[in-house]
Amino acid sequence: MRIRHSFFPHILCCSLLIGCGHTAPQDEQALRPVKFVNAKYEQHITQLNQLDPAYLFIYANDLFLNGQKDEAVFWFYVAQYRAMMIGTMENDHSAISPQLYQHLAAEAGTPVLGQMVVLGNGLNRGQLYNYIHSGLGIAINGYAGSNMDNWVKQMERALAFEHAHPFDPFQAVPADQLDAAKLPEAKQRAEGMKDLIAFIRANKETLQQQRAALMQE
Repeated sequence: MRIRHSFFPHILCCSLLIGCGHTAPQDEQALRPVKFVNAKYEQHITQLNQLDPAYLFIYANDLFLNGQKDEAVFWFYVAQYRAMMIGTMENDHSAISPQLYQHLAAEAGTPVLGQMVVLGNGLNRGQLYNYIHSGLGIAINGYAGSNMDNWVKQMERALAFEHAHPFDPFQAVPADQLDAAKLPEAKQRAEGMKDLIAFIRANKETLQQQRAALMQE
């Protein structure tokens, strides 16, 4: 089960779920070391492009749980962009090391996320990203979908961030687990986020109506 191009449109189903109230979007911030906001995290990430996207999913979850929900949406889509690239480039030898699972499970902000990491043991990265995305997407996209304009803004922030600081999958994943020939395809699929942004803009009223109908059920 690999991440495919249909990965992005699938988000729309999650986003129509009832989300949390909207908070004011935060200003764009320059690239800086990532510090997990939960007190139990001591790790400072100084080389973002050398970080497996799974950690950024967990960071987004931590931000969300600590009330920084717009930042959570932003980092969730940065993680998703990078996960799409790696998932597309995986070869038959790609696998998550037990050490990475242990780190992910230890840093997961909730028992549910930790359980998904454990359940993912023995899978490849694309499958693990799908597990984590499926769990976090309901809450984070549920919130994001409560304000379509802000949802688009955070996705555009994520795209701008990736264009300003291009992700190199070979820095985050052992080179022998990736197919270099698939890099152009991987970039094209990750850029599919643009299609999702265009879809939301073109169908904003319909999506809002669908969401309102779900809230009344």
